[in-house]
Amino acid sequence: MIDFRNPQWGDEARSFINMEIRLDREVREYWAGMHDCWVPFSASMLDNEDYGRWLFEQASAGPVAEFTPPSAEQTRASMRPLTPREFRDALIDNDIMPDQVTAAIGQIADPKTRAKALNAWEYPTQFTRTDPLVDQIGTIFGLTPEAIDKLWTEAS
Repeated sequence: MIDFRNPQWGDEARSFINMEIRLDREVREYWAGMHDCWVPFSASMLDNEDYGRWLFEQASAGPVAEFTPPSAEQTRASMRPLTPREFRDALIDNDIMPDQVTAAIGQIADPKTRAKALNAWEYPTQFTRTDPLVDQIGTIFGLTPEAIDKLWTEAS
């Protein structure tokens, strides 16, 4: 048996429902010894699995919270991280050269803040859209948060 709670439409078309599910004891123990926990799940009438279609039917028969579009912050948090090359190439495509970014960071007055910003710019394994440095670079070069979102999406 699968229990569910907090159903909410996942889109305006009502094609799927987001919810939390709790699997029965045998399944929980099989999956890495999970205890009594709730996990996120999306169910659809077009689901490949019977239980997905069953959950959609069960949830849609009762009250389902309306779809709420994600906030800009939630959207940004869900954006795929970019590799340093992808991010730098996206900046170059928008006429922002890496040496200009390095020079702008060099203008930060506080030496510790400048050194940390330079480390974040020169040695990352990835850039995330919610990294404050990304918005700082955008601000320095006159990019709005929405323009950075567009740059990010095009680079992904």
